Order: sequence, then C-alpha cells, then structure tokens
Amino acid sequence: MQSTPWANVVRGEEPFEVILKAIEAEKGSMFWNMTDAQRKRKLGLTKVGKDESEERRFICPECVMGILAIDEERIKGWISEFGRGD
Repeated sequence: MQSTPWANVVRGEEPFEVILKAIEAEKGSMFWNMTDAQRKRKLGLTKVGKDESEERRFICPECVMGILAIDEERIKGWISEFGRGD
C-alpha cells in the first residue's frame, strides 16, 4: 500500500482542535491560516473571498509532540498569535 503525503498529518479548520487531535494521534497538523488570508485580502494580494484561505500551515509530528504537547496554554498562545483570527 502506498502512503500519501498527508498520511501523518491531522487536518482541520480550527487550529486548537487540530493540534489536540494531532497530539493524541502522535501526528503532525495542517490548518488554514485565516489571519494571514484576511491580511492579504485587505492588501489586495489575494482574490479569495471572506472566510476563505489559501494559506495552509503545517507543523511536523516532532514539533507537535516536542513543543506543543508540553501544555495547553502554550497551544492557546501559539494559536492566538499564528492561527485563526477573526
């Protein structure tokens, strides 16, 4: 059986939930960076609509387990700075 590039990644729209699932599954995570998409939309750098994004972010399994799994407050802080923001 051939492995896909996404076999070791948990995907989703809400970064906090994705990272918690990734920690549980011992996998990496992928989510859509809505804050970056909103900024690019305001600057006219993208044509995506409101509440849409082409900005994906990946966190490798080693980083999920080694850095973000340390405590829940670190995850929340990281997401508030780099994750989804409305």
